[in-house]
Amino acid sequence: MLSSRPLRTMVVLTTLVIAGLSASTTAQIRDHDRAHSAVRAGEVLPLRKILRMIRSQHSGRVLDVKLTQGNAEPMWRYHVKLLDEEGRVAVIAVDGRTGQILGQP
Repeated sequence: MLSSRPLRTMVVLTTLVIAGLSASTTAQIRDHDRAHSAVRAGEVLPLRKILRMIRSQHSGRVLDVKLTQGNAEPMWRYHVKLLDEEGRVAVIAVDGRTGQILGQP
């Protein structure tokens, strides 16, 4: 006779994984909506404009972009990850409101 314990364990683990993914996806959607609202309100420059500004000073392929807002300060920041021609990765921080390049954190 087969034990139902392994099946129960698998069901519990699957449920926990799905719940974790669901919470993560929900948080990402909220972040995206918040960022989109900030762009519409004029608090943040659109990504295409930020990328144009970066490309005028840096070459390379964009690997990833994140838009964050600090807890202690209300400043929005884009963090743009670039891969240059030599294979080096750089993360460039940009003021989301002005487009000023703040440096490489």
